[in-house]
Amino acid sequence: MTIHVLVPVHNRADFTRQFLQTLRAQDCEQSLRIVVVDDGSTDHTREVVRDFDAEIITGDGSWWWAGSIQRALTAIDEQLRSGDFVYLGNNDTSLAPEHVTELLRVAETGAATVVGSVSNEIWPDGTINPVSAGFFIDPAQLTVSNAGMETSTGLDALAGRGVLLPATAARALHFSPRTRPQHFADLAATWRLRRSGFSLQVAMAAVSTQLERAGSSVEFRPTLASAASKRSSIYLPAMWSFWWAVSTPRQRASLPARFAARGIRQVRSGSYA
Repeated sequence: MTIHVLVPVHNRADFTRQFLQTLRAQDCEQSLRIVVVDDGSTDHTREVVRDFDAEIITGDGSWWWAGSIQRALTAIDEQLRSGDFVYLGNNDTSLAPEHVTELLRVAETGAATVVGSVSNEIWPDGTINPVSAGFFIDPAQLTVSNAGMETSTGLDALAGRGVLLPATAARALHFSPRTRPQHFADLAATWRLRRSGFSLQVAMAAVSTQLERAGSSVEFRPTLASAASKRSSIYLPAMWSFWWAVSTPRQRASLPARFAARGIRQVRSGSYA
């Protein structure tokens, strides 16, 4: 068995080095094949990857997260065997030594199980807060809610950080890099896997620590102007295409009105700067 580790990066070479160090320190007995997708970095990322004897795929800065993962999956397809796994890693995390082993333990409970992990977020007040990778999606209310630390099964979607997929699920992953290049890409892809019959779970003992707060964190109020930026958590094409994808035909009929109404409520509530 081989675990193919796919790590999309853009600059932040020091983060990449720390992530790869914690990856190499895993207590996992299985073989780890590391593939770093360097999407147009201008720092010393290539030197860091070379230090760890990892494979590298080089982009031009236009791939973003979804495009990077898509290209990495294409690159490993011929080497991906039945019984192998694919791990999606973020370079802004530090993995606990048993992280991969705990993911594998849960994944092996079912041949069609995709497993997310738990991320310890360090909040501005210095407190450490564990956050599950699992989410519930409600297309009727246009809400995505975190499953919390009490629920590990029956999930609708998983965050893309620290996810372990069996080879069959990795081959079934579908992305739309043009409309969902970054935010919502992981939720949409794992939601589709669930609809295809895969079980989504979270391994509560598989822990990592985020090295910085995510751009979608609640204390970072996005500006309305950023809705046109692919980097933004409220990138309009990503939000619209996501809700269209997860809605039923009947829900799609009323989606434009509900989508606009929710946006107005968000603005009035002060959710956007």
